[in-house]
Formats: sequence, C-alpha cells, structure tokens
Amino acid sequence: MGALPGATKIACVFLMLSLLAAAQELTQAQQTLLGQQVAEMFQVGYARGPKANADVQRLYESLNKNSSNDPRVDYAHGLVLWRLLKNKEAQTEFAVATKRKGTPYWPAWQGLIWTHFVAKDYDAGYARLLDFTRLVIKSDELTAQEREDQVYWIGRVMAALYLTIESNQGRETWLQMEKKLADLLGPDSTDDYNSGKAAVNARHTDIEDDIRQTREKAQKQQAELLEKKQSRVQKNLEDVNEKRENLKKTAEEMKEALAEQTAAYQKQMARLEKDYGFVERRSAALITSMSALDQEIAILQQRKKNSNNSTANQIDQTIASLQSQRFAYSAELVKSMTAADQISASAQRLTQERAEFLEQYQNVTGEIVQQDAGAEKWKERNLKQAAQLKKAQANPKPVVPAGKIQLAKTFRTYVDLDLYAERTKVLESFGVVSLGK
Repeated sequence: MGALPGATKIACVFLMLSLLAAAQELTQAQQTLLGQQVAEMFQVGYARGPKANADVQRLYESLNKNSSNDPRVDYAHGLVLWRLLKNKEAQTEFAVATKRKGTPYWPAWQGLIWTHFVAKDYDAGYARLLDFTRLVIKSDELTAQEREDQVYWIGRVMAALYLTIESNQGRETWLQMEKKLADLLGPDSTDDYNSGKAAVNARHTDIEDDIRQTREKAQKQQAELLEKKQSRVQKNLEDVNEKRENLKKTAEEMKEALAEQTAAYQKQMARLEKDYGFVERRSAALITSMSALDQEIAILQQRKKNSNNSTANQIDQTIASLQSQRFAYSAELVKSMTAADQISASAQRLTQERAEFLEQYQNVTGEIVQQDAGAEKWKERNLKQAAQLKKAQANPKPVVPAGKIQLAKTFRTYVDLDLYAERTKVLESFGVVSLGK
C-alpha cells in the first residue's frame, strides 16, 4: 500500500486525538460517578443510623465491582468502619488499601500505622512504620514537599510514642526503632523528622502547662476558701462580743424587745432551714450520682482486664470521660457543702445571738424563756459538717481532672485521624465536593 496523502494523515491524527479526548472524558465521568458512590457510603456510615452497618456493607460491595481495586475505596470503607466503632475491621481495610498494586496510597499507610499504635500493638506498628519509611525514601512519585510531609509525620508519630509509652522495655524498643529510622532516612531528612517531633513536644508542653495552671488555680481557690472560712469565724466571734455589750438594757426595754427579737429570729431561722434543706437534697443527689459513676468505672476497669488492646484503649477513653464527669460532680458537691457550711454558720450565729439575748433577758428580768428547739438541730449539723470537713482534709481530692491528665498520656492526643478531614481529601481526589458534618 502506498503512502497516505498529507490530508489523510492529518485527518487520522485529528481522529486519534478526538478518540483519546473522549476516552479521557469517559474516565473522568467514571471517576466522578465512583466518587459520588463513595460519598453516599460516607454519608450513610458517618450518620451511624440503625441500619448503617448493613447499608455500608451493601454500598461497599457495589463499589468494589466498579472500582478496579482502587485503594481509595478501601481506605474510605476503613474510615467509615472506624466511625462505626469497628476498629479491627477498619484496620483490615487500611491494610487492604496498602496492598493494592501501583503507586502506594499514603493515607492508607498512615491510617494502618495509626490504628496499630492506638491499639498499643507496638510490634506491628513499628514493622509497618519501617515499611512505610522505606517506601517514602524510595518513591519516585512523591514530590520533594510530599516526601518532607511524610517524614514530618513519621517524626510526629515517634515523638507521640515516646511521650505515651509507659514501660522501660517500651522505651528501649523505641530507641532501637529510632536508630533504624535514622539509618533509613539519612541526614537529608533529619530536619523534617526532628520538626515533626518538635511539633508534638510543643503540644505536650502546652498540655503540661494547662495541667499546671489548673492545679495552681484550684489550690489558690482552696486556700482562698479556707481563708474566707477562717475570716468568717473570726467575724462571728467579734459580732457576738459586740452584741453582748449591746444587750445591756433595762428590764422594760428587754421586755419590749423580746417579742420583736423572737419574731425576727423565727423568720430568719425558717428561711435558713428552707435553704439548708435544698442544699442538703442536692448534695445527696450528687453523692448518689458519684457513687453510680464509681460503680460504672469499676465495672469498666474489670472488663478492661479481659479485653484486647484496641478495646482496652476505648475503655480507657470511656473511663477518662467518666472520671471527668465525676470531677464535675465532686466540684459541685464542694460548692454545695460550702453553701451548707455558710448557711449553718449563719444559723449558729443567730442561735448564739438568741442565747445571748435570752441570758441577758433572764439576768435583767428574772424571767426564764424556753430556748428554741431548733438550736439543738443546728448544733448537730455543725458537728456533722466539721466531721465531713476533717475527712475531706485527710483524703483530699485531685485538683486536676483525671481526664485532663490522661489526655497527656494518650497517643491520639498528639497524632489523630481526623475522619472528616480525611473524608474531604478522598472525595476531592474523585472531583466530588465534600459533605458537611
């Protein structure tokens, strides 16, 4: 066959370009359709409705038929499963995404490593972290900035581990791991690695400063409260002495004042009795709530002993939340007890004034007036409060919430998996606008 005329060649070229463009448009259309299906899976799973598990599984199976083993679909499925509290299953999906052929899907690698360390499965986590580092160093697909970001993340992970590992053996393993990473990364990546560590250490310093400030503030408040109580006691004594002098009146004046003083005394005491009853009931309710939380915490602690690492970590977080709630109840109980103490002190002062008045009245007039029966009740209450205060001083409560202290010891505090931010990245990779929370 002879050579094609020039015009025919040009026509063929245009035809080939048109077919290529059409193929690219078709691929983009398929990508968008796939992204919309992934978005639907996110929407169903993140809403966590009553049928979420079954619906998500159905959507994922449908996606798998159309995705051509796209690791983004596996990763998205893993994010949804984590949102549904199926942590082990989520970890499995992240692992599947890391094993897909082609360019490594870095978010899945990070998610897989993160789930291992959250579950305190350190051996598997370190192994995957080494694999991840090797891929990052050898990859030709990463830009310089992308490689720096990955190394920075590795530094953050290592710093977070160092701050949250509790055993000496764990720290020894960490030191060995860091040496291996240093050998893999080499001097060119040292700055990025150290920058990641520095960011986590700065976060830890902020948390420690917050705990210290909380402790100092609580201690200051306790000292001020004690000082106010001591000042109030001293003032009550001074007021009693002053009123004792003022009670030196004539018999006629005393008889005229008795009716007025008695009416005022009974009215004030009735009001104090009402206020004290309200505070007493609130204190009893708080004590009941604290006792229920203590029982729930004890049950969780017992359950933790028979749990795997992943479940144990979730239980720790639940316990920390319950302890924070208990601290809030405890703080409110202290306020209630303080209010009861103030009411009781007022009643005691009025009772003392009444006793002083009646003693003076008897001395001046020779008449004996029956003491109010409520005075003995308030005396018993004061003795009870004194015993409670003595017990509280012997067993002081922590001035910093347990949940805040636990925060500083938790890996997720420093390196977390933001489910909503990751969802946005996945959908944007398909060209789909992200959903709101």
